[in-house]
Amino acid sequence: MNFLTMKSKNNIKQVFAGAYSYLRLHPCIVSFLLSLIMLFIYSLIQEIAPFGDITFLRKDLYHQYLPFLYELKRKLSAPREFGYSFDLGLGSSFYALYVYYLSDPLNLLCVFIPRDRLLGFLTIVTYLKIALSSSFMCIYLRYRAPSLRKINLVILSMCYAFSGYAASYDWNVMWMWGIALAPLSLMGFEKAVKEGHIRLFLLSMAIIVWTNYYIAMLLFIFFLIYYPVCCIEGKNSIKDSFVNGARVLFASVLAAGVSAVLLLPEYAAIKKTSFSGTALPSKIRMYLSLPELLLRLLPDVAVETGLGHEPALYFSIGALMLVPLYFMNSKIRLVDRITRAVLIVFFFISFNMNLLEYFWHGLNYPDSIPARQAFIFVIIMLLTAAEGLGSDRDVEMTSAYRWIKISVMSLFPMIIFFVCFVFCRDEEHTDIITWFLSGGFVIFYICAVFLYVLFRDEYEKWGIYAISMILFMEIMMNFNLTSLRDISREKYFVHQESFASLAQVAENSDSLNQGHFTRLDVSHQNIRNISCLVGYHDASYFSSTIDGSIPEAYEDLGMKSSRVHYMASGMTPFTASLLGAGYILADDYRNNCTDFDVASFLDEYGEDYLFELNWRLPFGYTVPSGSCMSKVLDASRDPVDRQDQLAYSMGYDHVFESIDREHIDEETGKTLIHIPKDGHYYAYSHSNAKEISEYIEIAGDEAHAEFSDMKYESIMDLGRLEKDDIVTLKDEECDEKLNISLYRLVPEAMDDAIDGLKETSLTLTGFSDCHIEGLIDISSGRDLILQMPYDTDWEIVMDGYERLEPDSFCGLLMRISIPEGLHHISLTYHIPYLIPGIILSVISVIIILISQWGRFSLTHFFSKRSQ
Repeated sequence: MNFLTMKSKNNIKQVFAGAYSYLRLHPCIVSFLLSLIMLFIYSLIQEIAPFGDITFLRKDLYHQYLPFLYELKRKLSAPREFGYSFDLGLGSSFYALYVYYLSDPLNLLCVFIPRDRLLGFLTIVTYLKIALSSSFMCIYLRYRAPSLRKINLVILSMCYAFSGYAASYDWNVMWMWGIALAPLSLMGFEKAVKEGHIRLFLLSMAIIVWTNYYIAMLLFIFFLIYYPVCCIEGKNSIKDSFVNGARVLFASVLAAGVSAVLLLPEYAAIKKTSFSGTALPSKIRMYLSLPELLLRLLPDVAVETGLGHEPALYFSIGALMLVPLYFMNSKIRLVDRITRAVLIVFFFISFNMNLLEYFWHGLNYPDSIPARQAFIFVIIMLLTAAEGLGSDRDVEMTSAYRWIKISVMSLFPMIIFFVCFVFCRDEEHTDIITWFLSGGFVIFYICAVFLYVLFRDEYEKWGIYAISMILFMEIMMNFNLTSLRDISREKYFVHQESFASLAQVAENSDSLNQGHFTRLDVSHQNIRNISCLVGYHDASYFSSTIDGSIPEAYEDLGMKSSRVHYMASGMTPFTASLLGAGYILADDYRNNCTDFDVASFLDEYGEDYLFELNWRLPFGYTVPSGSCMSKVLDASRDPVDRQDQLAYSMGYDHVFESIDREHIDEETGKTLIHIPKDGHYYAYSHSNAKEISEYIEIAGDEAHAEFSDMKYESIMDLGRLEKDDIVTLKDEECDEKLNISLYRLVPEAMDDAIDGLKETSLTLTGFSDCHIEGLIDISSGRDLILQMPYDTDWEIVMDGYERLEPDSFCGLLMRISIPEGLHHISLTYHIPYLIPGIILSVISVIIILISQWGRFSLTHFFSKRSQ
């Protein structure tokens, strides 16, 4: 027994010894495993599940990626048509959304994952991508600095995986494959330009383009800049530069061609958004001072995710100390050092100049998340540090010269720290912890480096380990401080089950559209794309792929919108009926959005409630021909007045009554309203107010409501009010009068308008995401309006043979002119440019297979041409 025990112990020791020897030879695997361990520690500290109730959710991961993944699972599980979805706001191309947000092939595995495990699945996949970015960076650094110690390779590669960019934007999961593979793409590009070998470049860029074309675009732009640098570093002749440049160009076309099935339809979708056609800046403008830019190299500087211009440049103070070694090394050619310096300076100017920002982001300006190319800057800086440290080992130095290098290494981060502290200590993105951490680590590194030099002969290995441990602690602390998580699973999914149940109740009770279509709204949306998370039709949507005309129309009608979202907040009964939002999900039995005079209680589930609006229109209703042909009704009117004008232009009485200003008393940031008669009231502020509070004096008490994000200039629903009620609206931060316009809903006029609009309506006989059918007996002089966005990608056929061309209603909904009589109408959605995209993708794949693995390689072809 003892013999067997000893034998098993020896076997275990041999296994561990073999594993240790293997890992010593493969630092890329070590960096991957250490990154996973670091993420494990990060999850423990942040109490991310399964170590607590906190989730990995933040920013767009909270509002977009996870809800979209739920929608993808529904599409794959049902199965449902992949082209379009009515769960995306009023309706939108699901294929365009898939290409933009979900084209990572790993997302297709969601079909095998239970719905309540999708968040965990997305978190694990993101962690794996972060760890792989460390491993791929290690491969690249090993290629560029082969003499670098393995432990230095591992630590510097982890500085990339846990850089300020990764910590700031790890919630942007659609970018993660591109960021992870970026080092390999640089390595492939360098091999192609310097050596003529394109296989790695072609493969890596094909994957990046497929998973996220935006990151691929940034890399392609960088390669245009990096090409002359590589030619200089590779000592290419003019002939070799042109030949290898042709190889790279051809490989780039093939890499993009593989994804043509995704890119061509996406191009058609992006052309419709508000991001197309952005004008070149009329004058050059610089955003930040040099100290403000250098500040972004320090740890624990808060993330800029709004419309500011502060880039995420941090990659550790320890690695920053090594950068001067590259420029002080005489073994590196002077021309290489100059080109590297020019490249780094160019990056800094790019982060700070509006013209270069415009070109970097594809002839556009980013809507939040500035300097999106900063991850490439981090790669270049870490490469510079690695090459400086690696080549430094090959140089024989006198004692005096070594101390000069040590002094420069120490002074470099110290000067940056003091410059930032003197000029930026009151900057909004910093706090006292920023300066303690930065100063503390600068001192730690300086002491560690000096001690290492003094006792190098006796404790060289332990000195390297100590410095590496300090660097490990630094990037770990920065990642935890700048990638904070505070959203609990319970808080995020609090409405999922109840909303799903209540949405089903609404669908079962809705006979207006023959049981084929029901649209709901949420009174307080904690998740902007909650309809995708739960699975129902909504009137709100947050995505970069939305048609730009929809937010514009929402703004004209007094609802919140921007270039990337449109929300039902600010909706009135009139706009709700036009858009088909016939039911309201609410977490309060009585609130401003669901008072009894505009909606009726229908059901409840736990602490959530379902209400049915008193005025509803079917999916297809008719309006007088020619009404609301213009995109904007009247720019001089406020949104409530525009709605009233719209109703009046269709031949109905005024649905809103304007209240005289004699009932409104105003002062700076505060408005007092004396209610003249009973009714449901709406208000609109013509001011720069950001957040307005409502106080209603009723029988001595004060009811309180908040209208946030008033920068979007949405309508305020003041609720049901009685005569002689006193309403106070105020924004304590507003420096001007709120300039309130007040309106009362006229129920009798609403009754007449809704009855007239639905008198002739479409009877649905079939409804799916990509195909709609119905019958209508239409009278002369009326047009059919469908509660879906105007979109020419829908093919409309009348009576089985006659194609109809749609028009827009108020620049928003689908309008179809139909001749008098009984007609069968069918609509079918076609993904634009899908067939040409498939053909180009197939051709590209065939060319790659032939050129790379067939009889004639691409290298052979070009070499023959050059002879």
